[in-house]
Parts: sequence; structure tokens; C-alpha cells
Amino acid sequence: MRTSFRQQLFSFDLRSLALFRVGLALLILGDLIHRSFDLRAFYTDFGVLPRWVLAQSFDRCLSLHYLGGSLEFQVALFLIAASFALMLLIGYRTRLATLVSWMFVVSLHERNFLVLQGGDDLLRLLLFWSMFLPLGARWSVDHALSEPTPLQDNRYRSMGSIALGAHILLFYWGTALYKIGQPVWWEEGAGVYYALHLDYFATQMGHWLRESLSMGTMKILAYGVIFVEFLGSSLLVCTSLRSPWRFLGIGIIVGMHVGFSLGLEVGIFPFVAFTAMLAFFPTWFWEKTRDWFQPREKGMIKIYYDAECSFCKKSVYLLRSFLCLPAQSVEPAQSNTAVCVRMEEQNSWVVVDSSGKEHFKFDAGLVIFRHSLWP
Repeated sequence: MRTSFRQQLFSFDLRSLALFRVGLALLILGDLIHRSFDLRAFYTDFGVLPRWVLAQSFDRCLSLHYLGGSLEFQVALFLIAASFALMLLIGYRTRLATLVSWMFVVSLHERNFLVLQGGDDLLRLLLFWSMFLPLGARWSVDHALSEPTPLQDNRYRSMGSIALGAHILLFYWGTALYKIGQPVWWEEGAGVYYALHLDYFATQMGHWLRESLSMGTMKILAYGVIFVEFLGSSLLVCTSLRSPWRFLGIGIIVGMHVGFSLGLEVGIFPFVAFTAMLAFFPTWFWEKTRDWFQPREKGMIKIYYDAECSFCKKSVYLLRSFLCLPAQSVEPAQSNTAVCVRMEEQNSWVVVDSSGKEHFKFDAGLVIFRHSLWP
């Protein structure tokens, strides 16, 4: 039992890593859209930080965005970065998409460090460790087209998973220990008080909280933040994949960041933290929610495709993966003589439902969707 539990530490569920992949891609796309509104001001030679200023201040700038100063050049790089983020979203050539997305994020951040914050640092690191994880092992184009299907077990543990888990653990432990070393947090318990009095960051809710909460309540919140950072991060990596305690840790961390966001304008940081939490969803969560995602129609279906048509094969494999159909639901029509004859007569794929009725063309597609997990 001890060995089994030890193997669960710093382990991830492949379905959670797929969810994490989607979150990362959406985060990159959202960040690119947000930055595009100030693209000329922040990333061209006509803005606040032209390249000649960087050249005078630094010996080198390791950034693709530094190679050109025109608006058109920067737009092209933004579009290329968005293209690879879309590849990451659907899981097409996932490892390459992750690598290139990381390179473009680093390049963008190097071009103008004046508009960065802690969330940008965390995003770069999440993308870096993601290069060593099988983000495309579930619910991806790569997974759909792989034959035979690799990594049947949903539990995954490697040096990459240990690195990601340790990084998140040390990230929150480090911030907690830093607060303990600061008298304003640990001795005075006034960290939350001073944070809410930073007018540049305080939201309207933050202004209301600092006027409404007593100093005693703010002290409780200050010590509570330190406790939550220790407890939440520990539950993320020091509990079993099949334990609800890991999900509790996610809830604690998410709740803390929601609280930060209500009182302070912290930019992209909470969204990056929420995305990181997606990777830690335990197997317990997927098992408990399995009944929520039942197909509208019960029973097994069989999808028969023309084995001589490469496009047909890839299409049904993609449907099987993204509609969460069982692996055994897809077979070549040539494996069944009667079905093969019907396929040639109808010039269509063949879907056989649980009652043995055959469906063709558009009607076959409707049957597939009714047996999928999607509404």
C-alpha cells in the first residue's frame, strides 16, 4: 500500500493534463488578444520602448520580436503565435506546439519587460514544464490518430510531472515563507491591510473592504493567506490521485485567488493560477463525474469506415476521440463482409446501433452524436 501511495505522489491524470493543455492554449490566445490592443504602443519602434532604447540599455535581447520594429512585423508574429496556440488547443503536434508557444511567449516578454507581472513569469514556467508532459495523450488530434492507442492507464508520473508538481509546491511555499520573513505580515499581521491600501491595485471591492473590515479581521486574513498557501499547495502534490483531498487543495488555492481578484487588480495572474490547477484534477474527480456525462442514448454502436480511404479512417478516429466514444466502437468495413457490401451499395460509412439497425450518411452522423457525451 505504501508503494502504491508513493507512486501517486506528483502523479497526474492524463485527462487533467488534456484539460490543462486546453487551458494553456486559451490563456495564450486571450493574452495575445489583450496585448494586441496596445501592440503599436508596446512592441513597435513607434511606441514607448523602441529597439534603439533596448540596444543602448542591454547588450542583447533574445527575442524574435526584436528583429523588426514595424507594426506589420509584429502582427505577423502575433498571428504565428496564435496559430501554434490553436494547434495546442486541439492537440495537433502537441509537443511541437508547446515548444513553439513557449518560445513565442518568452520572445514577447523579452521584447517589453515593462508590461510584465508575476502571472507572466508563471505562464512561462508552466509552458516550459509542459514540454516534458504528454499533454496530447487524451482528447487531442495526436491521440485520435495514434494507432495503437498509447498510454491506456490514465495515471502518469515522470520526472516532468515531478518537476511541475514541485514547482507549484515551491511557488506557494516560497511566497508563504517570504511573508513569514516580513514583519509587516508575520509580526504585525498587516499585510492584507497594506495591500488593500495600494490605490493603484485596489478595486472598488477592495476600497469597500478596507473601509469596512476591522484591523483584527485583516490580521486574521493575513495569517489565513499564509496558512492557505501552505495547506493548499501541500494537498495538491502530497495526496493520492484517487483522494478527494487533492480536489480540496484545488478549491483552497482557487478560493484564495478569487479573494485576491475581488480586492486587487492583479491582471492575468489569477487566470494563470486557475489554469495550473486544471492539471491537478484527481482521478477521483473524473470517476465521480462520470455519471454526469452519460450519452443521451444507451447501448453500443459500431462505426464502420472504408479502410482504403485514409481520410475516412482519420475522420472516424477524430470523432471517436473528441466525442469520447469507446475505442472498440470503430472498425474497418472490410472486417465484416455484409457491412462492406452495404457500404459499397450506399457509398457511405455505416453505423450499426445497439438494435442492429444500420444507418448511413447524415443519419449515421446523428446516431453517433446521440451516443456521444456531448449534448
